[in-house]
Amino acid sequence: MGRRGLRVADLLDTQLLRTHIENACREKNTIAHALFNSEPLDADKMFREYADAAEQMRPFVRDTALLLNRALAEGKSIVFEGAQGTMLDIDHGTYPFVTSSSSTSGGAATGTGVPPTSIDTVIGITKAYCTRVGGGPFRANFSTRKEQTCANAGTNSAPSRDVRDAQAGSICHCCATLA
Repeated sequence: MGRRGLRVADLLDTQLLRTHIENACREKNTIAHALFNSEPLDADKMFREYADAAEQMRPFVRDTALLLNRALAEGKSIVFEGAQGTMLDIDHGTYPFVTSSSSTSGGAATGTGVPPTSIDTVIGITKAYCTRVGGGPFRANFSTRKEQTCANAGTNSAPSRDVRDAQAGSICHCCATLA
């Protein structure tokens, strides 16, 4: 979470957008020149392109926290969908091999501005096999038998005794979800 990116709100404030782009180009140009002796990025050209794109997006940008909380106050239902799961959560995952957000169910409140007390149902979906998005190692503190159990659980065949045992509430350490 380097906090060097542009947020949509930054795009809509032209002076802030210019400042962000100038700072980012200065940083990237220094690194690129030192490592690759490359040509510098043109901050002015980039600003014009991003400012044009911002104007096209402007009609679609809203304060989503306000929008969602108004909908709740009117008795409407809201569905939040999350991805990536616990092991890629910035706080609870296998840092540094994580995403830059709170990807657990509590992250819905963090990312939307809806208070956690307004969320009355959470449906969790788990997979009984292990995968990793992008680079980074799997956790190494599980046995080969457990790893095989997780891999077997993802097949279409009838589950083996090991898989049934794993599904009976044990924790799969390779993906840190209930198997």
